[in-house]
Amino acid sequence: MRLDDLRRIVRESEPEDWHDLGGGPTFLNEFCEGSVGEEWRLFHDEYQGRAVLKENIDVGLAWGLPWRKHFSEPWTQPFADTSASGYHADVLWRGQPVLRERYVAVDGGRYALPLPAVTLEEVLPGKQVQMPYSITEWQYRLLRIVHGLSASHDYDSGLRRAGIELVG
Repeated sequence: MRLDDLRRIVRESEPEDWHDLGGGPTFLNEFCEGSVGEEWRLFHDEYQGRAVLKENIDVGLAWGLPWRKHFSEPWTQPFADTSASGYHADVLWRGQPVLRERYVAVDGGRYALPLPAVTLEEVLPGKQVQMPYSITEWQYRLLRIVHGLSASHDYDSGLRRAGIELVG
């Protein structure tokens, strides 16, 4: 299997094409050590969800491994609940992560939205203007699936509210 083929399979699928394994352990864990005061501890995180493609169980998804517990940017503020957290969404091949995208759960977890790009365009010498927040088609399709498996509100309305646009 080539990565391009795997991307195509995922991109062409719909949320209902996936079997969500439900709650419980995902068996994809992250361990790290650190200190709390003067005491060293082992910290543990794991993905919140895992699913397999019904037509090909070699292809899987895992989502919800935190990369930033408290996330705040202007595009997360138009929601009723302004708390947001950053997570990883991984595409799995035979249970192993092979592709990764970051996303942000906004509005108390009601929306799982791709982490958009922020670009500046020079309009005059020395004067830059921020362009609209943007995501790629790959980000849109992958997170549409994750959103469909894990969140409760309309995906496209969440993107509109955040001011995120699909490009290329």
